[in-house]
Amino acid sequence: MSFSISSFIGSISSTVIIRVLIGGFVVVGIFAGVQSYRLALSQKNLADLQATVISAELDATIEKLRVESIARTQIEKTRIALTKELSNALESKDRLIADLRSGNRRLRKELQCPSSNLSTPSSHPTGDSGSANIRIQNAAAMAIQLADECDAAIRATQAIIITNRDISNE
Repeated sequence: MSFSISSFIGSISSTVIIRVLIGGFVVVGIFAGVQSYRLALSQKNLADLQATVISAELDATIEKLRVESIARTQIEKTRIALTKELSNALESKDRLIADLRSGNRRLRKELQCPSSNLSTPSSHPTGDSGSANIRIQNAAAMAIQLADECDAAIRATQAIIITNRDISNE
């Protein structure tokens, strides 16, 4: 049996190479396991972060809907109050016009002068009572004309409001 150095080195080096290769595979396996664990942990953290973001978005959406609901309620209350106020104003205006037309209400109060303070008829000419009635009638006609113009302005304003509501509802 001859023992040669080259065969000894060859046998050692193949044993060492095999051990180094096995050790390398073990190290690579351990490294791959660690990397798999890190990847799984990162994916779990990402899923948790996504769940937190979705929860925050849901909370923000709920708050937005709550605020919008409050705003809609306030707008509706304001609309009801303004509609009632407009209705009352229209009724008041109609009553005033009807009273003016029927003579139940006058634009000017008739004043009575005490006769003791009047001077004698010869010093001041008497005024024509017909001209006073004409002035009162002219003032009443002007008031009725103004009331009619106000009616037209209110109708135009209501048409604008209705148009704006229709546009905003689209």
